[in-house]
Amino acid sequence: MNRRTNRPIRSATSPSTLRGGVTLVEVLMSLLVVGVGLVSVAVLFPLSILRTIEATQLTSATMVRYNAEEMIDAFPALAFNPDGDADVAEHANTNYIVDPFGFDVLTTLSGAAVPATGASPVPFGGVPGASGDPGVLERFPGSIATGTIIPDLGPPPNPSRAVNFVTQPDSWDTLLDETSSIPANYLPATPSIEFPGAAAAIGLTADYDGTVLGVPVYRAIFFDATGDRSHTRVLTGITNIANSVLTWNDPLPNGFTPATAWLQAQERHYSWLLTVRRGTPSDHPGPDKQPGVAGVDDNSDTVIDDVGELGWPGSDDLLSENALIEVVVFFNRTPENGDPMSDPPTGADALAESAYPLLAPGFQRGVATVSLDWGTNPEPFLKEGKFIFDPEGARWYRILKITSTGDTSARLDLDRGAETNSVFSEDAAEQGLGVFLPGIVDVYPIARKSAEF
Repeated sequence: MNRRTNRPIRSATSPSTLRGGVTLVEVLMSLLVVGVGLVSVAVLFPLSILRTIEATQLTSATMVRYNAEEMIDAFPALAFNPDGDADVAEHANTNYIVDPFGFDVLTTLSGAAVPATGASPVPFGGVPGASGDPGVLERFPGSIATGTIIPDLGPPPNPSRAVNFVTQPDSWDTLLDETSSIPANYLPATPSIEFPGAAAAIGLTADYDGTVLGVPVYRAIFFDATGDRSHTRVLTGITNIANSVLTWNDPLPNGFTPATAWLQAQERHYSWLLTVRRGTPSDHPGPDKQPGVAGVDDNSDTVIDDVGELGWPGSDDLLSENALIEVVVFFNRTPENGDPMSDPPTGADALAESAYPLLAPGFQRGVATVSLDWGTNPEPFLKEGKFIFDPEGARWYRILKITSTGDTSARLDLDRGAETNSVFSEDAAEQGLGVFLPGIVDVYPIARKSAEF
């Protein structure tokens, strides 16, 4: 039986005595960091620091991408029944966005009204200065089962689960440290405690019950008077804003008396949305192996169980759906104080979601360049290495090169030729639309997904 050991592996030529300590380079780097500080080291070696940050983001984004794909595999309705109703086939041969975070959280935090059900999609993006939202995609919340859309996951309904569904918990941000004392009126074995200053540190103006839309998860780390013992509890509420009463589920152990505490908020830097391009569905026989209801002439054409009976209502036939899907991973996607649903959208981040008209001919199949002139509209988020989204074709292209052609215009070289032609046009000089979203780490095409319903 093989066993793992903690003994280091040595080559045949290594000395019998293992080298201890650290290398000279490690010592010098440590002295450099101690002597001039980490920030100064970052200044001295900016490229290496940037590469490290980029690698960290890509690693985390890849994890989020696989999480999203596992969600699709576990809950096919997430992509194929995005509005949560009973009609899976209604979106066949269409393109749309599945965006629980944008549908639910961004819209609500910006002050816009979220539809009561997924059957009322909200648009993705808007055209600056235009009336209406021509050419943009429908944005759905996604669903995990008929009648259970992501923002209303339950029972009971808990909108904050929409955030948990699409984000990755990364780290904890300390809002109050161990110098914050616990009042002497704490009752042992009671799952609540007064923690003055907690509400102010968070910025709460009303009671928090653990289900507030867009609010992160909070936890408290309690220390005894010696500082040697601690216990952590995820908070279920913060009430009585003046005194900041923290509540949680499991009481602290008997014999443990908290003296100080940390208050922390969970950082959720990474989130995802899906772009979905649905294919043509097909019907095929179910368990009875016959088209329609076995042994019945469903369509009354005098032929029993012919191919024309496939998918007949009331039969056990199965509907096979397929789609091409991309997982778009964001870092720190926030609404700020903008409204992405208004027309034109308001606020810096909301404007970045806008669909900007492109100069004619827009996207042309096989051509790897597009041009735009944003005129008096806010400058879009243009950056080499980032993305432009074609909402008509529901496809993402990486921007390889940006060439300025004027104060408010530019030509973009893309990573590949366009896969579809632009159609939308407001005037003769414009054709097609482009969306430039900030905060995208990467766009991950995944294998064609299929599901049976």
